[in-house]
Amino acid sequence: MDIAKKIKKAKLKMFTKDLVFFGIQSYKFNWLFEKNSTVPNAFGYVIFESKEGNLESGSIHFNQDIFEDDKYDHEAICYTAIHELLHILNRHGNRKDNRKHEIWAVACDHVVEREMRNMKSFLKSPLSEYHIIEELDKELPKCSTEQAYNWLFNHHSFPNQIKQ
Repeated sequence: MDIAKKIKKAKLKMFTKDLVFFGIQSYKFNWLFEKNSTVPNAFGYVIFESKEGNLESGSIHFNQDIFEDDKYDHEAICYTAIHELLHILNRHGNRKDNRKHEIWAVACDHVVEREMRNMKSFLKSPLSEYHIIEELDKELPKCSTEQAYNWLFNHHSFPNQIKQ
């Protein structure tokens, strides 16, 4: 199936009963599909273009090279869009403050993927797994992004090169 059809099916899926909230939210943001993404291993990412009060706006960028692969269907696009919307809705861009970007990004993904795992009855991960740090999840199963960041920053098993 070509990428345009996958995108159309993903947007339609986001207006099903369980996902309609995300469908409505998704129309506030541009969806940009890019070949040769600046983040080649990522399915997607968000660029926050402005901050208006407490609301973030911007665009959701999808790695077109990944989604052109037949093993990823419209549900993978839908999953990625919701993942990125959760970053926006959780105001991760506004809450970063002076934290180290690399650690903050991992903490944000941990919390978002934990939320995504709770939606698995109606939304499946394209990788059949969730990017959750198991040890952190066991110690702090309901942690905030800030708590996850502090745990990652202070935890002995987190790669030292990111702390630099």
